[in-house]
Amino acid sequence: MLKKIIILFLFCPLVLLSQLSVREIDSLIFRETKQLRADAKYEELIPVSKTIIKNSRDINYTRGESWGYCRLGNAYCTLGKYKESLSALDQANLLSKKVDDNSLKAAIAIETGRNYNESKIINQSIDQFKAAERFAKNISDKAERGDYLTYAYQGLLSAYSNINRNDIGVTYAWKAKGIEEDAYILSFLTYYHIKETKNNDSIVHYLNRSTTFLDKHPTFTFEKTIVYNQWGKYHEDRKDYKKAIVAYKMAEKFGKQSKAMEQLLLSFMGLSRSYEKLGDYESTIKYERSFSKLQDSITKATTATLNDSVDHIVKNKEEIHEEKESVLQTVIFIIVILVAIIVMFLIINRRENQKKSKLLTEKENVLHQKEEETQELKQKVNESFDEVIYLAKTNSPEFWGRFQEVYPEFNNKLLSLNPDLKPSELIFCAYIYLGFSTKDIAEYTFKAVKTIKNNKYNLRKRLEVPTKDDFTIWIRNSIK
Repeated sequence: MLKKIIILFLFCPLVLLSQLSVREIDSLIFRETKQLRADAKYEELIPVSKTIIKNSRDINYTRGESWGYCRLGNAYCTLGKYKESLSALDQANLLSKKVDDNSLKAAIAIETGRNYNESKIINQSIDQFKAAERFAKNISDKAERGDYLTYAYQGLLSAYSNINRNDIGVTYAWKAKGIEEDAYILSFLTYYHIKETKNNDSIVHYLNRSTTFLDKHPTFTFEKTIVYNQWGKYHEDRKDYKKAIVAYKMAEKFGKQSKAMEQLLLSFMGLSRSYEKLGDYESTIKYERSFSKLQDSITKATTATLNDSVDHIVKNKEEIHEEKESVLQTVIFIIVILVAIIVMFLIINRRENQKKSKLLTEKENVLHQKEEETQELKQKVNESFDEVIYLAKTNSPEFWGRFQEVYPEFNNKLLSLNPDLKPSELIFCAYIYLGFSTKDIAEYTFKAVKTIKNNKYNLRKRLEVPTKDDFTIWIRNSIK
């Protein structure tokens, strides 16, 4: 026994020495992890974040543990591991409720918003970025408040841009620009004028400002991809296809370096169009194939990401429902006791009248609430359909993910008919389901009418659609 006590006495100082202090943990959170993020060393950020979590837990430093999970969520999200990111952010959010730190709560909301935005679940993404804005406004330090407001505004303009509400997105761009001008804001303003105003002076102004800014920041490869794509579109619109190709190839180069897949789609599409205008059909076909291959890859990744994010949202809603159930049970218990006391002092007749009045009011409220919910649901369905139609017409890479949100049974039911269907064939079926003609599909997907007819003929054979049946009606009847 004495020997065990001596060993424990000698070992304890080593254990204490292995623990980090609050100041050392804060240094890891706000210095080391910041530098790793600036250097884009997100793989290295994961073990550092786990060290923060462990050491904070060892000394009961709840704020540090929550920040550790937040940094871990940031690393996983940037690496495309959205399921792990959302799990870490759940832990961060749970712990943040025990501390008074608006910067922490803003950071968690921003990272959660990023996950939803990249999963194309835009409404929830907007909710998170707006929550981040509210928390950021309560940060006392002016510089820190400006940083988090900028992140929130950038997230909001990105989310609104993803649903083609650039009119709303530009208001947040100007808010962010009022705090600090950076390449992302400048590139969005360029995109806004290219897409919406068509004002050549404004387009050139912001393109030049973006280029000047990036010349001073050579490591910003993602932003360079965006800006060179915009230069390509600018030259293409002016029919200077040789300059457009040079710009799009630069965008392709930086897009591959930064793994900006959706920007690469734009580069491939622009190169295909420009080479076609110059009569170089070999290069046109090359980039058309690159576009199709990458689009299939993105569709598969987006489907998996969407499933993880939807599961996370459902899980959170169930937890909120359970919390409400618990609170409701407590409230009901208290009400029962109060009613029992009141019964002792009130006349039976008066008590019955009060109960009847209360029940009638509750029923009226429930009916009114259900009516409002029904109207709101109808409006959302109409808005969702219009949005899907718009994404289809613009051949947006976001079309397939949003279509599955609006028609969640479509994918599974078609695959039950033929499990070997490719993502591109499923997307083609979605266009047919929406009622687009062969000519429409050819126009929107930048393909020849003959190609679409061949695709439709092959698809009818794979799905064993009778020749006498109208393809559109057959698909709609099959998805019921």
